[in-house]
Amino acid sequence: MRFLLVPVVLCIWESASVAQTPPEFRDWNQFPASFHWQHELVSGSNDEQTFQLGHVIFSCSDSMMNPQQKSIPLEAVAPVAQVVAVSEPDAAYLALINQQRQQKLACQFQKARLVPLGDSELVDNPGFRWEVTWKLIPIYGGLIEAPSRIQLFVSAEGKPIPHKRYLIDAVSLKLPRPKPDPEVNPRFRHTQAPKIWLCSTLKLGTEKTRSQHSLSLTEIQDRGKKAFQEMIDLLHSKSQADSFQFRFVNVQSARLPWSMGADGKIAFLNVWAVNFQSVKAKETQTPADIFTVWVTPDGTVSRLQILDERDRN
Repeated sequence: MRFLLVPVVLCIWESASVAQTPPEFRDWNQFPASFHWQHELVSGSNDEQTFQLGHVIFSCSDSMMNPQQKSIPLEAVAPVAQVVAVSEPDAAYLALINQQRQQKLACQFQKARLVPLGDSELVDNPGFRWEVTWKLIPIYGGLIEAPSRIQLFVSAEGKPIPHKRYLIDAVSLKLPRPKPDPEVNPRFRHTQAPKIWLCSTLKLGTEKTRSQHSLSLTEIQDRGKKAFQEMIDLLHSKSQADSFQFRFVNVQSARLPWSMGADGKIAFLNVWAVNFQSVKAKETQTPADIFTVWVTPDGTVSRLQILDERDRN
C-alpha cells in the first residue's frame, strides 16, 4: 500500500505594519463562551478559587489559600466588619471588572464565611480564613453574564489574599472529519469534526512589569510572530490537518486598570496585543476570530498552548 503525503503549509499574510501610535485593544468582552479550559491554563486552580471576567482569569492556588504558618486561635480571628472592609474591591479593581465586562457594575456585599484550613476533624487547631462574596450589580439595569458574584479571600488576621491574574485568549479550530472507525477511535465515532483550541496565557504581575527596558514596536511584533509561527508549526506536525492559514492583523496597546497609586489615581498595567486572524474560505459568512499573542513591554511573550477536546474524553 502506498501513501500520499501532502505537506501542510502555513501562510501568514501581513496586512499591516506596526504603526507609530498603535490602536487600543477594546474587545475585552469578546471571548468564546464555549471555552471551559481555564484550569488547564492556570495550574493549581479549582472552581471555588477561580473565576474569569472577559480576558482575565483570577485564581488563588491551594498553597496561597493554605499557607504553612502558625495558626491563630478562634478568639484572635479578625472581626467580620474588618474583613468586609479590607475585601471590598477598590476603584482600580472595579475599573478592571467594568473593563472586562464592558458594563458599568457596582459591588454589593452578600456574605462572609469563616472557613477552617485543612481537615478540622484531624487537626486540633487547623487555622482559618475568611471567604467574602460580593455581588455584581449593573448600575444602569439590565442582565449580567455569569459569574454574577465574585469570591474574595482574607486571612484570619484580616489581611487580603489577592488573586493572581492571568491575561488569556483562545480561538477554536475544527480538524478534518475523522473516518468513522469505532474500534480505532470509539470516542469520536459520531463526531463530525474534532475541535482544538489555540490558547494564549500571560501571568500578570504588579505595575513593576512596566520595565525600564522597553522594546520597540517592531521588536514586539517580531516576538509575537515568532511565537505564533512556532505554535502553528507544532499544530501541523501533531495534527496533520489541512492547511490552516493565518494573517497578521496588527499590534494594539492593552491597558488594564491595576492598582491605586499613592496619589489616589488608578495605575495601569500596559501589555501589547499582537493579533492574528484565520483566513476562512470565501463561502464562510461569519468573520474569522482574532487570536492574540500577549507581549509585555520588555518582550515577555504569553505561553501558547494547543488543547485538544479529545484529550478530555
